[in-house]
Amino acid sequence: MFGRFGSRAVAAVLAVSLALAPLAADARPGRSSSSGSRGSRTYTTPATPSVTGQPIQRSITPPPAAAPAAPAYQPRPAFQQPFAQPGFAQPSFTQRHPFLSGMMGGFLGASLYNSLFGHHGYGVGGDYGSGSGGAFGGFLRLLIMLGIAYLIYRLVRMAISGPRTAPASGMTYEMYPPQDAPYQAMPFGGSASVPPPAPVPAIGVQMQGQDLSAFEQILTGVMDSWSKGDLTALRRHLTPEMLSYYGEEMTENQSRGIRNMVADVQLVKGDVVESWHEDGRTYCTALLRWRARDWTVDENTGRVVSGDDRHAEEVQELWTFVRADGGRWLLSAIQQV
Repeated sequence: MFGRFGSRAVAAVLAVSLALAPLAADARPGRSSSSGSRGSRTYTTPATPSVTGQPIQRSITPPPAAAPAAPAYQPRPAFQQPFAQPGFAQPSFTQRHPFLSGMMGGFLGASLYNSLFGHHGYGVGGDYGSGSGGAFGGFLRLLIMLGIAYLIYRLVRMAISGPRTAPASGMTYEMYPPQDAPYQAMPFGGSASVPPPAPVPAIGVQMQGQDLSAFEQILTGVMDSWSKGDLTALRRHLTPEMLSYYGEEMTENQSRGIRNMVADVQLVKGDVVESWHEDGRTYCTALLRWRARDWTVDENTGRVVSGDDRHAEEVQELWTFVRADGGRWLLSAIQQV
């Protein structure tokens, strides 16, 4: 009997331990994930020579839109004469070159008139009998002029129009090989390569001694209010976004009948990693290394179900604080390292 009862008791203890195992990992606020907002740098990862922060996993700030994809390469249609399409007759020389055609027609007409009516039938010296010779000479000059005009016409046509062949289709394309890299504007007087944009300085706003003291007070105030389950007190230290996340965690703990306790908080070291100003707010991200006792108790029995209520552990996290112009500092994001 005792052996069977003992095995059942051991099984029950193991089941409770497995059920409460996630609670040990999620006891301290912000331990399980990186959450909050950091303005325009919400989805950038702050880093120091020793540690690198995890990306923000939960935030009300929408992620930046992806850059639009470059348009697919399209061939450019080559220029074509309007009458080069199938089904259209090729235009004649007079249609393509009306100025030259008119000039040649006027020249030939003047020559014909001079040949036929220039002498009125009289020969040299006033003799009437020489009229037939003048008419024959004028007709000969006309033939010569026509031959010269036809020769000029053929030469001009060959020089201007050239050989013409009808295309096989209505539209032809002139292909250009794709470039290895997209086109980029080149600055005047610069080198062949486009210089990268200037980096944004990490420390854009200098923090004063009272700012660093405010960060330490927020650290201790948040952990004390969290241990007491006091959302009203937390509101003095958190942005509305972070307050909503802490409120959700408190609700889950109350539903399970447990409470997480964080006591004897001590800031070991703090280093400012980034600080900047945008949209009327000043942001500062600091690497905080602090110590505290962290444990979780059953609210009904007061028994410790996870953590250590006797020995302190050291924690290292990236905390981002925000302050409106003329306002006080608030915790706006926590990132694990």
